[in-house]
Amino acid sequence: MIVKITRQSDNFLLVGANTCVNCSERLTLYNDDRKHLNMDFQLYTGFTAVHDVASLYSMIDKLAKDYGLRAGAPILRDRRFAPILAQHLTEIRALPDAEINSIDTISKQFYKLARLFSKALARDEFPEVSLSKLLHFVHPGSFWIVDSRVETILGIWGYRTDFAGFGNFLKELFRDPEFESFKTFLIRKDRELVGNHPMNSLPYPFLKLLDKVLWSK
Repeated sequence: MIVKITRQSDNFLLVGANTCVNCSERLTLYNDDRKHLNMDFQLYTGFTAVHDVASLYSMIDKLAKDYGLRAGAPILRDRRFAPILAQHLTEIRALPDAEINSIDTISKQFYKLARLFSKALARDEFPEVSLSKLLHFVHPGSFWIVDSRVETILGIWGYRTDFAGFGNFLKELFRDPEFESFKTFLIRKDRELVGNHPMNSLPYPFLKLLDKVLWSK
C-alpha cells in the first residue's frame, strides 16, 4: 500500500500496485478542456467571495450543477443547509493546510461536519463525494476531493476508498523524499498548461493539482 513518486527527465510518475499515473499526461488532459478551468475559476472565486447566506445558496447550487452531484444534490440544495454551513465557515477556514501533521485533524473535522450536517438535516448520512468537493472549494488548501475516479485509483492501490483513505495516501506522498520536487513540478507544469487562462491568477492549491492528476486517470 505504498505509492512511490518516481522522477523522469521532465515528468513524474506515481507508481503503485498494478498501475502508475503519468502526471504530465494527466495534467495535459485535464487542462486541455477549458470547461474544467472555467468551472474551477468560477467556483474558487465564488466561494472565496461568499459573505452571506444568499450568495452561499448560489454557489452551492452552481457546485451541484457543474459537477453533476446527483447523489448529493438533494441534501446540498436543501434550503436549510446553507444557513447551517454559514455558521461554520469561520471554523472551516481556520483549519491548517494539508500536510503530514494536519491530515488526521482535517479527517476528524470532515467526519465531524458530516455528522453535524446530517443530524441537522435529519438525514442518515452526508455523501462524502459531495461534502469533500464542497469543503474543498470553501477551503482549498485543507480539504482534498474524493470522487468516483479517485476512489477507483485508491482501491487499485490498496487504500480505503473514502476521505480517510485518501488522507493515508497523502501521508505517504508527504513522506516520500521526492515530494517537494514533485510538488514544484506540478505547479510549474500546470502553470505552463493553463497559460493565459484567468485560473493562473489564483494561488492554485496542491490538492487541486493532485486532483487533476488522479481525476483524469
